[in-house]
Amino acid sequence: MRRAMIERILLLAGPPFGAALFAGVEARLRQKAPGMEVSAAAVPWGDQPPFLPDVSGALVVAHGLAVPAAVAGSEAAAALVVSNGPVTRLDPFAAALSGAAHTTLAATALRGVLASPLWTAWLRSSVGLRRVVSNPYSMDRDTVAALCGPPVADGPSRARLLTYLRWLGEAVPVPVPACPATVVWGDADSLYPASEADAFDILSGNPQRVSVAGGHFVHPEESPWALADAILAIARGGRVPAADPGTTTATSRSGRSSSRSGERGRASVEE
Repeated sequence: MRRAMIERILLLAGPPFGAALFAGVEARLRQKAPGMEVSAAAVPWGDQPPFLPDVSGALVVAHGLAVPAAVAGSEAAAALVVSNGPVTRLDPFAAALSGAAHTTLAATALRGVLASPLWTAWLRSSVGLRRVVSNPYSMDRDTVAALCGPPVADGPSRARLLTYLRWLGEAVPVPVPACPATVVWGDADSLYPASEADAFDILSGNPQRVSVAGGHFVHPEESPWALADAILAIARGGRVPAADPGTTTATSRSGRSSSRSGERGRASVEE
């Protein structure tokens, strides 16, 4: 049976990203569905679990480390989309940060790192975000600052982040979602591979998965149209169509780009 259309979409980015991760997704959704309420937020939101803004009646789209919070707080949501985040386990770096946040001395040191240029310098390095994108050069200084600067911009934000990191260690594996849920997953992600999507498919009981072909961990930034089109189809209550193949351009916010033609960025349905 066709589900009623959902009129509100809430996009949730998890650390280290702020809401700017979804700038391209928001723009495409507003263009294709101007009457729909679309907003983006960064998790953690607030100081208490599940660290979410109001999700009542919304199609909640959670990426990365926002996934555990979105699942934990899914009872009031109309539906849930999870994308490239922890289902059965945290990635090694997130696990290390969560462990450090539990120890007083390590948490103090981590708070200092988050307040310094070292944090964004690490994120734009070859062992940071450059290894989880299709074009490493897209993660330059301006792009990383835009995507990852706001969550650590001030003391209260950094304190909330540390609280959230402590909670994450207890929130994974995630429980069964309390609302209808669909996976939209970048299938070239080395940080959260397809095995995590498989686990969520089983957990949610939804056999339909939308794969973003060639999508890495940061696919909402690199291929926003693929995610946006899948979200819109889910919100409208219909089957998610396969997108036409085209050219994906992974471009930094300072203008550097790398084009790849063919399959990358294509959204397809798996059952």
